[in-house]
Amino acid sequence: MIGMMTTVLGLGLALFISLEGYNQGGLFAWHPFLMSVGALGLPTAGIQAVRSRHAVGGMGPKTQRVQLHSALSNLALASMLGGLYAIYTNKEKMGKNHWTSWHSWAGVLALALWVGNFAVAGANTADLEKRRLVFLWKSRNHRWAGKAAFCAGLGAVVLGLHSGWGLRSLGGERGAWTLTAGVLGVFVGIVASGGEAQTPKKG
Repeated sequence: MIGMMTTVLGLGLALFISLEGYNQGGLFAWHPFLMSVGALGLPTAGIQAVRSRHAVGGMGPKTQRVQLHSALSNLALASMLGGLYAIYTNKEKMGKNHWTSWHSWAGVLALALWVGNFAVAGANTADLEKRRLVFLWKSRNHRWAGKAAFCAGLGAVVLGLHSGWGLRSLGGERGAWTLTAGVLGVFVGIVASGGEAQTPKKG
């Protein structure tokens, strides 16, 4: 139940932020749109997807949950890379400097962790010797790097909410702090849902 509520909250926040950004038009609008979806909405759903494998029995259903996690995570990374391209290109056109705020550096850190974790996942999934994909595997490095990437992404989102754009577009300080509370709720929900019962279903 907590996991489902957290997923809905994460997707809802991402949808609200992305639409507020996109409605303003221009190349920059793609940055908050793609980044909020990639760093907040899709990862939240992806985490719950892979955790749900413990609640089902049989290799087939477990594999499907992991494949869903993989697909959502890949979409999240692609979305964030698109968001980076949008803001980088927009700043180039405007003649502005890059990497001048804590928000930008948090975003770079999150992306670096995501790319590294993507590589770890790929190495574990691709069985080159047998030329097949193996989705059911365990990796402490992947799990901890994923946690770090998710937290860095949430940090970048929060810093973006309190940036000049965020304060202008999302209702000032009150709006920024309200949305920040929502992001904190996602974080707490992810932590809390990790302790939910993970008893395999029979049949």
